[in-house]
Amino acid sequence: MSLLPGSSQSVLVLSGLIVLVPGLGLLVSMQELGTGNLVSGTARLAGTGLIFMLLAFGVGLGQRLGGSWLSGPPIEPTALPHWTLAPVLAILPLSFLMIFQGRMKDYGWTLGASLLAWGLVTVGTRALGPEAGAGLAAWGLGAACNLYARRARRPAAVLLLPALLLLLPGSMGFRGLTMLLHQQTLQGLQAGFQALVVTLALMLGLLVANATVPRRSF
Repeated sequence: MSLLPGSSQSVLVLSGLIVLVPGLGLLVSMQELGTGNLVSGTARLAGTGLIFMLLAFGVGLGQRLGGSWLSGPPIEPTALPHWTLAPVLAILPLSFLMIFQGRMKDYGWTLGASLLAWGLVTVGTRALGPEAGAGLAAWGLGAACNLYARRARRPAAVLLLPALLLLLPGSMGFRGLTMLLHQQTLQGLQAGFQALVVTLALMLGLLVANATVPRRSF
């Protein structure tokens, strides 16, 4: 990029749009379809797909209008140093609380749930692959949040929704659509299909968690 030399355009775009990517809506629509709510699940899935396409077309239009400002040789993203992981994992739950308008006194529990989700998905991905790792993390996180709901007499969603954002493949699906717009058909289809499979794994993990540790009825 000519305005910010040495920066990756894909990282900057995704960092700015990640809050708008409807990864949670995709998971909820899959859950509704999996539990037999076909009408609401289909409607939510169609709305989520429309938002994905609007975001992708908006990025494509911005890149065309940007012209020479955004032109430049493609730069591959590089991994951040290992020491940045600790502050990121501490700040993310706070930002998730702001998004869901949670209470600050729930920060400790949200941090614990986020660390549990990150640890399980990291270990599961290395041992079993990204799809099975996502399912394992969803199962462990869902069971832990149901136990929290039973002990604290509060909804499990208080911890489940913020921590679940770490596992959602919304960025993967968005990247697949942008690849299709840039005529990278094979890579785009692969990224989109992998995002769908990871979402299905998350859905199955949450269903197994609810069967293993039933939710508390209020």
